[in-house]
This record gives sequence, structure tokens and C-alpha cells, in this order.
Amino acid sequence: MFPKNTYPLFLSLLILFSCSKEKTSADVTVLESGTNNPVQGATVDFMYSSSDGVFSGQVVEQTKTTDTKGKVTFQAQSKNKSYSLQLHDGKDYIGQINNNLKDGSNTVTLTASPHAYLRVDLENTSPYDFNDLIASFIDTGDIFFF
Repeated sequence: MFPKNTYPLFLSLLILFSCSKEKTSADVTVLESGTNNPVQGATVDFMYSSSDGVFSGQVVEQTKTTDTKGKVTFQAQSKNKSYSLQLHDGKDYIGQINNNLKDGSNTVTLTASPHAYLRVDLENTSPYDFNDLIASFIDTGDIFFF
């Protein structure tokens, strides 16, 4: 069928092409933590790691917005890069980063943590004094006076 001297060439090509990496893809769902409701309109970046000499970092390859079901899909443009996802901080939530994408198909759920608001109603039950002060202490060490 084939000349005997072409078998090593054919076998080498077969091994070469069977060992190639798959392109990374990601099916992403963004859910609100606590309620697990889908987040519509969330901005998600599909990034790859880059090291150029002494500098390294993340390069955004694609940016997309989630649909009404909180879903978005990405397909890598290259086989030879390490990819990750970033959910941007939104108007009403705090984002998240996922660095665990593997070659091939990935199904990822990112959680958007809503901002917390605190409402305090105060009533002065003693006569008003100009030196009355309310202080709020925060874990970061900040103190807010009202």
C-alpha cells in the first residue's frame, strides 16, 4: 500500500497531531451570591497570562456581557496560552477572578457578591448636647464620625 520508508514519517505525523493542545473555551454563568439568581449585564473578561521579558501580567483577549440568564461563552484564539476569567465589579456587586481554566472545555460559575448597605435610625432620648458624637469603627481601622 505505502512504501516501507514512509511508515516512520506517517507515524511521526500521527503522534505530532494527536498531542496538540485543545483551544480553551469557557461556558460562564454569573450568579448573585446568597440568592443564586442570574446576574444580567455583568461584564466578564477572558484573559491570558503574558510574560514579556521582566514584565508579566494578564492580557484581556475578549470582554463580553452576560445575557438574561447570566450566561456568556468564550472561545480562545490561541492554543498555547494559559487563560483565566475576571468578573468586573459592577454598580451593585463585587466581582471575582477565576484562574483555574484548563485546556479544552470549561464550565465555570462566578459569584457576584452584592454591596452591603446599613441603615441606622437614631433617636436622641436625652437633651441635645453640642458634644454628642456617633463613631463607627471599621475592620480596616477607619473611624467615621457623625
